[in-house]
Amino acid sequence: MLLICRRFLRSFEPGGYTVPFHEFAKSVILGDYRFYKESRSLVANVFRPTAARNASRLSCLRILSYLATSSKKHGASDGFVDLQELITGFVDIFDNEDDCVKAIGTLIALNRQLAELDTRRTDTLVGAYSVRITTAGKYYLNYMVNAFSYLVSCGMTPQWEIVQWAKVWYASFIRQICKIDLQG
Repeated sequence: MLLICRRFLRSFEPGGYTVPFHEFAKSVILGDYRFYKESRSLVANVFRPTAARNASRLSCLRILSYLATSSKKHGASDGFVDLQELITGFVDIFDNEDDCVKAIGTLIALNRQLAELDTRRTDTLVGAYSVRITTAGKYYLNYMVNAFSYLVSCGMTPQWEIVQWAKVWYASFIRQICKIDLQG
């Protein structure tokens, strides 16, 4: 026991302690609270299904993935993708226009803005012709959905599964699911 205490105390010597990423992420995601609630957190839950019929937990990730890949395919220098093309592609594959529109609404929401409309509005799609992924959206797509502390906070896994193999498995699972391209 004394050895453990000495190691712990030595970790606080100058340059001796690094905060693990999962602890840092957890403190940012939860803030002063014990449980995650999206309305009071600085971090959005991209796994929350919309209120649409047959909504998927992956709709936001699918849209972010599509926006990230489509802007490169079409060579758009500003990154915007045709909004109607996105909705039509989503409907063709998943047959759920309402879920797509509500998921885009979630992504453009004020203080989150994982996607951006050409109108710069954060409350409605009315009048918008195109949409693009933001830097925050790319960060969520490439890093946050792979962070186990984010998955746990968003309710993607029960607390008792917090073990190393689950961390690796879920990160790999989410990466594979997000590779679905709306173009087929």
